[in-house]
Amino acid sequence: MPWARLRALLNSVKQCFFLSKESRISRERHAHRVVPEIVQLLRDGDWTALRAHFTLVLRWLLKESVLKNAFDLVKVGTGPIVSVSEPVISIGWFITTVRLPVQFKRAQLVLSMPMTASGKLLGLQCSLQHMFGLSNQWQTPPYADDTKFEAHTITLSASGYKVSGVATVPATSDSHPCVILLSGSGPCDADSSVGAAKPFKDLSIGLACRGLATIRFDKVTFANGKRVRRNKAFTLTDEYVPHALAAVDYCLKHLRGKAIYLLGHSLGAYVAPKIAIMDQRIAGCILLACPSGPMYRSAIRQLEYFANMDDPSDEHPLSQIEDLRRQAEVADSPDLSKSTPASSLPLGIGATYWLDMRNYSPVEDCKYLQKPILCLQGGRDYQVTSDDYQCFIDNLESKANFQHKLYDELNHLMIAGTGTPGPLEYETPGNVDEAVIEDIGKWIDACSASTT
Repeated sequence: MPWARLRALLNSVKQCFFLSKESRISRERHAHRVVPEIVQLLRDGDWTALRAHFTLVLRWLLKESVLKNAFDLVKVGTGPIVSVSEPVISIGWFITTVRLPVQFKRAQLVLSMPMTASGKLLGLQCSLQHMFGLSNQWQTPPYADDTKFEAHTITLSASGYKVSGVATVPATSDSHPCVILLSGSGPCDADSSVGAAKPFKDLSIGLACRGLATIRFDKVTFANGKRVRRNKAFTLTDEYVPHALAAVDYCLKHLRGKAIYLLGHSLGAYVAPKIAIMDQRIAGCILLACPSGPMYRSAIRQLEYFANMDDPSDEHPLSQIEDLRRQAEVADSPDLSKSTPASSLPLGIGATYWLDMRNYSPVEDCKYLQKPILCLQGGRDYQVTSDDYQCFIDNLESKANFQHKLYDELNHLMIAGTGTPGPLEYETPGNVDEAVIEDIGKWIDACSASTT
């Protein structure tokens, strides 16, 4: 009798904490019914009907204009919705989470929709597919040889923030030149992952196979995103300098690097000359797809590029471009101060960040820098363009320590492609072109030879 009572008690507890099969099936069916409705409302721009799909509390907080502006901002970069795939549905006790792969004109994103058991939305977010493991997978580059290198995880600490990283070294006991990799804008992981591409992983493998050690690491904005967002005094210097210098320390202490080089990509390249001037232990700079001016200028150019690809009757990209231009004028204004609200500044980033960038120019720092500089650019790059590249050439070509090369078929990630460049091609598996790795290796060899 006691055992029967215990079994009945356990069954009661189980029913309280585990959903029945019938309940799961019912909620999955409901999600399958609601999701197409939401997608159609996004396509139609019916913000009143879309707002009605949210919970009562969120309906009080969300205005139709908020939903419209948020989705317009997404469409500027991606274009309109083209198609959707089968949703991935996760059933929790209180929440059903739907992740819907969505094919836009220029990108593949995931629409994440947490909802109540009754199907009311608790949120609606567009994210990159690789964040949910739904994108095409990175492929090992053809130049990889596992017998020629070793990789191990490291931790870098600076300014109260810890980040994880990877040290990749040639599989010999000799000391080697070491290249420290600096990612572009945004919260990048150590591989600088974008869609199916991992350009920093490619570079680390390729350079190690060629006898060069590398250190790559998560950006502080990736590893400590919430803390960084709360820090209203956070600057471009904070974003890059402390952990770059910590990587230099690690290289000298643990890798016995013969010479240390910085390799920056995009915004990482933008700040690399500044760091090279700050630390005499750095022997030179490699700049991949380096902007010549503030990143909001590059952002405006990208929006203009997308607008030229879209239907001329679509006013959304044009309004977003004008908004960003007005915000750029505020950032450039001599009246910019720490009290200027972030909402009136480019990308919603606070005034302290733009004030830190105000008097900085990578071109001017390269003029001052008495160290070797290698500037590499993809001819198919629509994010940092040949105009930026030409600016460096015009100002630095007379310097004996400056070399440059343009790769006609490569995009912003230094990966080969064809057709009209756009974000969608980042979803196609590809690797950093071997010619880039070979040219970097030869350049470092020449730098090493000139110092011996």
